[in-house]
Amino acid sequence: CEEIPPMTNLDSKRYFSGTWYGMYSQYGKPTSVCKTLKMTLKSDGTLNNEVYGYSLTKENKPKFASIHCNGSENDTKGKYTLICEKVNDNKDKKKHPVTFDGVVLVTDYDRFSIVHQCLSNGTIKLGTFLVLGRKSDDYTIQDTVKKILDPLDIKFDLFQSREKVDCKKHPDE
Repeated sequence: CEEIPPMTNLDSKRYFSGTWYGMYSQYGKPTSVCKTLKMTLKSDGTLNNEVYGYSLTKENKPKFASIHCNGSENDTKGKYTLICEKVNDNKDKKKHPVTFDGVVLVTDYDRFSIVHQCLSNGTIKLGTFLVLGRKSDDYTIQDTVKKILDPLDIKFDLFQSREKVDCKKHPDE
């Protein structure tokens, strides 16, 4: 995972509140962008993030999942750590904790956010850039995001786009 500097002077209360939608993802299957994130920053500094998404089965049917995350912003504003548990739809409802170390690169709070997340699951680490939007259908952010990522040598044109996927609404949303 890359060491990415966070946005300076991030307003955590403003950023970590409300709903964000996955718009673009550097890696993953096309449905990896079909996520809804409901964030809350509590007065004690605890971050809660409820993530709703799905993947497609071999039969091309949606398999919905809810991911419950808790964590906190790190000492450096704009960096955060979340411990997430995916609740599977199997009978025993096993949970599989995963750690996400995130960095908010830039946000305008009202339309878009670019984040870098490092997923840690035991010895496996995977870093990825995500673009989140406050609206699930605002693709006017593309040019702005491209201008930010291009100088970092990040090929935005290769990202998965929500615009190209018929995202299904999660039943628990």
